[in-house]
Amino acid sequence: MSPQQTGPASAGPSVWRYLLRYPLGTAGLAVLTLTLIVALAAPALAPTDPYRQAIAYRLEPPGTVVNGHVAWLGSDHLGRDVWSRILYGSRLSLLISGVSVAGAAFVGVAVGLGTGYRGGWVDRAVMRVVDLYLAIPFILLALFVVALWGPTVPNIIATFIVTGWPPYVRLIRARVLVIRELQYVEAARALGQSTRCILSRHIFPNVVNPVMVVVSFQMAQILITEGALSFLGLGVQPPTPSWGNMLAEGRDYMGNAWWLTVLPGAAIVVCATAINVLGDALRDIFDPQLRSMRS
Repeated sequence: MSPQQTGPASAGPSVWRYLLRYPLGTAGLAVLTLTLIVALAAPALAPTDPYRQAIAYRLEPPGTVVNGHVAWLGSDHLGRDVWSRILYGSRLSLLISGVSVAGAAFVGVAVGLGTGYRGGWVDRAVMRVVDLYLAIPFILLALFVVALWGPTVPNIIATFIVTGWPPYVRLIRARVLVIRELQYVEAARALGQSTRCILSRHIFPNVVNPVMVVVSFQMAQILITEGALSFLGLGVQPPTPSWGNMLAEGRDYMGNAWWLTVLPGAAIVVCATAINVLGDALRDIFDPQLRSMRS
């Protein structure tokens, strides 16, 4: 199958039809969709203000009545409702992951298209920079940049964009090197079409599918890394709730208040797992060989 045939035109409605053949992928999409809905509806679903403290009700177990409402997931060391904080924490964690992945994908795809199509010394220089980035563990690079810029939400998002674009460049460049030599691209050049037109109309549609797969896996990676940064004190700063700093705040109470760490940790695991299994399904769907093996 030629690259031109694997573009969005062949992947539109059929993606959903093929996704139904992957129970885990469908379950992952359902869990991710439910998480997004819950995050958006957090103000309506939260029984109380996530910042409201009630020291007299600190470290109450799940199901206890706190200040006139049932704390279904207990209270923390300051008497704040854990369920409310998990709900509001999901909004921030998913916002950071989503915006960071979108920014990294935009930069990586743009650079990969340009360097792969043009080639030359710029291409070689960019790939050496990409090699340098990929030689450094992602978490260490993120720790360095956040420590340098400061642990604010905009800086955290910028950090993940700065450290997350190289995988897209390598993937897109490899595909562009193949596509640019195909006959329909050669014909477009012979007809005098501009570089921008060739990239946007003939090459970009044929690299969308693998980008979607990388986006799904990177979103799970950033979700976990954001939690790790917050746990280390370099992520979202208290009292703003996020799943990572909830883990950090609860680590001193694991012996007598397990819910402070287990519940936000479970939220991270469930959400990251849902994104990963959805990514696995998308990879199989967009790869004709793997799809034929599952058919």
